[in-house]
Amino acid sequence: MVEKPTYEELEQRIKVLEEININFTSPQKTLKESKAKITEHKKTEPDYRNIFEMASNGHVYGTARDITDQKLKEKRYQKAIESSIDGFYMLDQKGNFLEVNDAYSRMIGYSREELLNMSSMNVEALENPEEIKKRRSKIIRDGSDQFETQLRHKTGYLIDVDASANFIRDSGGLFFIFIRDITERKQIEKELIASKTYWANILNNISSPVFVKDDQHRFTVVNDAFCSIFGRVREEIIGKKLVEEVSQNEQDHFLEIERQILANGKENSCKETLTVKGSEKLIILTKKTRYIAENGDKYLVGVIRDITERETYETTLRHSEERYRELFENAPFPYQSLDENGYLLEANRRWLDHLGYFRDEVVGKSFADFLHPDWQNHFRENFPKFKSVGEILGIEFQLRKKDGTYFWVSFDGKINRDHNGNFIQTHCVFTDISEQKRLQDKVIIQNEALNQSQKMESVGRLAGGIAHDFNNMLSIILGYTDLALGKLEPSDPLYGDMEEIYKAGIRSADMTRQLLAFARQQTIAPRVLNLNDNIGSMIKMLRHLIGEDIDFAWMPGTELWSVKIDPSQIDQILANLCVNARDAIIDVGKVTIETKNIAFDEEYCVDHTGFLPGEYIMLAVSDDGCGISPDTMNQIFEPFFTTKKSGHGTGLGLATVYGIVKQNNGFINVYSELEKGTTIRVYFSRHVAQALEVRNETALENPLSQGETILLVEDDASILDLGIRILENLGYNVLSTTRSKDAKKMAEEYDGKINLLITDVVMPEMNGRELSEQLQIIYPELKILFMSGYTANVIAHHGVLDEGIYFISKPFSPKDIALKIREILD
Repeated sequence: MVEKPTYEELEQRIKVLEEININFTSPQKTLKESKAKITEHKKTEPDYRNIFEMASNGHVYGTARDITDQKLKEKRYQKAIESSIDGFYMLDQKGNFLEVNDAYSRMIGYSREELLNMSSMNVEALENPEEIKKRRSKIIRDGSDQFETQLRHKTGYLIDVDASANFIRDSGGLFFIFIRDITERKQIEKELIASKTYWANILNNISSPVFVKDDQHRFTVVNDAFCSIFGRVREEIIGKKLVEEVSQNEQDHFLEIERQILANGKENSCKETLTVKGSEKLIILTKKTRYIAENGDKYLVGVIRDITERETYETTLRHSEERYRELFENAPFPYQSLDENGYLLEANRRWLDHLGYFRDEVVGKSFADFLHPDWQNHFRENFPKFKSVGEILGIEFQLRKKDGTYFWVSFDGKINRDHNGNFIQTHCVFTDISEQKRLQDKVIIQNEALNQSQKMESVGRLAGGIAHDFNNMLSIILGYTDLALGKLEPSDPLYGDMEEIYKAGIRSADMTRQLLAFARQQTIAPRVLNLNDNIGSMIKMLRHLIGEDIDFAWMPGTELWSVKIDPSQIDQILANLCVNARDAIIDVGKVTIETKNIAFDEEYCVDHTGFLPGEYIMLAVSDDGCGISPDTMNQIFEPFFTTKKSGHGTGLGLATVYGIVKQNNGFINVYSELEKGTTIRVYFSRHVAQALEVRNETALENPLSQGETILLVEDDASILDLGIRILENLGYNVLSTTRSKDAKKMAEEYDGKINLLITDVVMPEMNGRELSEQLQIIYPELKILFMSGYTANVIAHHGVLDEGIYFISKPFSPKDIALKIREILD
C-alpha cells in the first residue's frame, strides 16, 4: 500500500510546481506571485489532518484530484523555456548542471549532454571559486540576485552576460538562472566610453575655450581652456548660467542673445571685457551657434578667443598709424608709396604741393603717368626688378607737374615687407635736383670728373684686393729672408744674394702700401696736428730728396688751422709730390711747398668742378718743370700710369696721394701748363681742436722677451710658422693655432698666464676682434695686437683705426714686431 503524503509534503510539491510557473522577463516578480498562489491554495484544499483522523477510526477514504491542467501548464512552461532566446539552466547547490535549455547550449558552445555532466565553474570565466561561493551564499540568503558576469565559450573566448538567479529551497535546494548575452551591448558601451574619452581629450586639447549650454542656458560641457581662462574648476561652472558675476542688465542682454540663437539658429559673435582670476582684465571674442541633437534637444555651443593682446596691439598700431600719418603729412620732403603694380597708394602734402595736384587726382594712378615719356616704359619694365632687389638709391629721372613742366629728381625707394617676406608697399622719397642738373649741363666737365672718380673707385678696389693678397706672400718672403740673414755671416757668398732678395721684398712691400693707400684701405691712426710743424720737421729730408741742383722753397701759412690726419700720410704725400716735381725738372728749376687757410662758399664751388664748400687747409707743391699734357690729365691718378721712362717710376706716386686725400675726405686740384710747370693743391678739412705733438722716438734694437706668453692666431699656416719662429727667437713662450675656435679652447685650458694675443684680423670662423672680446672674458687684463694687410672694417672703418687699438700692418720685420710687442706689454 502506497504511503499517503502528509499535508506538508503535498504543500511542498504544490509549491515546487507553482514556482516553476514563472515569467522569464521578470524572475523577481514571478517569485512573489508564486508564493501568493500557494497561500490561496491552502485555503481551498481539504484538511488532510481530518482525513487521517477518520482513517484511524476504521474508515477508509480516498481523494482524487484532477492535475490535467497542471500537467499542461508544465509542458507549456517547458516549451517556453526551450524556445526562449535567453539562456536558462538549473544547478544544484554544488553547482552541477541539472537542466539547460537550447539557447544556453548555443550561447556557451556545449551540447546539453555535455553540460549535464559538467559544473558551472567550468564556464564561469572571471570569478575564482571563493567568489562563486560568496555569490551563491548571497543568492541562498536573499533568495535571488541579478548581476553581470562573464562566461567562457567552449572555444575559449569570453561572453558578457546579464544573469538573474533564484534559489528554490525544496528538493535539496535548486538554483534557477536565466542569462542574456550582453557582449554586443558591452562592446557598444566600451566604444561609447572610448568615443567620449576621445572627444573629451580632443576638446581639452583645444587651446581655445569651448563650452556647451542646454536650452535652459546652463553649462553642460566646458573644456580645460575654458576653466583656465576663468580660473575656476569644472564643478564650479557646470549647471550655472554665467561664470562671472555681472549686472542684471548684462545678464539679460547675454541670455536674450542666447535665446535668439536657440530659436533661429543664427550664429552670433560678440566682444566682451571680463575681469577674471581676481583682477585680470580680458577682452574676449565669443562665437555662439546652435546645435540640435538627434532627439531634438537644442544646445548652445560657444568658442571663446582671447583677443586682449590683439586689441592691445591694434590700439598701439592705431596710435602708431596716427603718428605715422602725422609724420607722413608733415614730412619736409616729398613722400609717396606704391602698390606691387606701381600704382600710388598715398602721397603727402609736400609731394602734392610740389607737383600741383590734389590727392584724389593722384591716388590710384600709375606712377608712370607722372614721369617724362622717355622714362615711362623704363619704369614699367624695371619696377619688377626693383621689387626683387628691395631698394633703389639715387635714381634720377624727370617728373611732370600738373602744369605740364618737367623737373629732375633724385629718387630713393625701399620695399616694405611683412615678417613672411611678402610685399606690402614701397616707400619712396625724391629730392628736386633741377638746379644741380642745370649746373651739370652748364659745366660738362663735372660729368667727366664724376666718371673719372667712378673709374678710380673701381681701380682702387682691384688694387686693394691685389695688395691684400700680395702682403701675405711678402710677409713670408721678408720674414724668412730676415731669419736667413741672421744665420749668415756677411762674408758668406749667399749673404749678398739674400740681401738683394730682402731689398726687393721691401720695395714690393712699399708698393703694396702705396696700392692700399690709393684704395683707401691703408690702416691709419689719425691725430690732430698742425701741418706747418710736421712739414717743418721734414724739410731737411726733403732737400736731400730733391737734390742740390734744384731750388727749394718752404712757405708756411700764418696761424694755420689744425687738421686730423695720420702723420705718416703727410710724409707719403710730400715725398711723392716732391719726387714727381723733381723728375719734371730737366736741369735746374724750383720746387715750392706752401700751406695756407682757405674757405670756399657754394657759389665758388658751382663754378669750380671738384671743389666742395667748407673751411680747408691747403697744401701745395709747385714746380717749373715740363708740365702735364692735357691728354693724360685724366689718367695721372691711376695706379701704374706713368709718363716716365721704364725703370724710372712705378706709377704709384700720385695714386697714393689720391687715395690718402680721399680717405681723409679731402680733394685735389691740379693745374699744369706744358713747359711752364705744375701745381698740385691738396685740401684737407679743418679740424676744430688743439693740435697734438707728434714725437718720433728712436726704437731700441729688437727688444727681447721678459718671460711673457703670447697666443698667436693666424689662419695662414705658412705665416703662422714664420710668426712662431720670430717670437720664439725673441724668447717668448708661444701658443699658436690657425683656428680662432681652437684659440679660445687653448686659452681656457692653459694653466699659466697669457700676456698678449696676436691675431690676424680677417679669419673665416671668427674675426680677430670677436676672438679678442671672448678671450678678454677669460683674461680681463689680456692685451691685444692685431695684424693684417687689410682690416675689412673689423678694427678700422674706412681705414681709420678705432681708438685704443694696437695694430701692425703686414708685411712686418722681426724688429717691427719686437718693438710693437714691447710697446704694448711695457
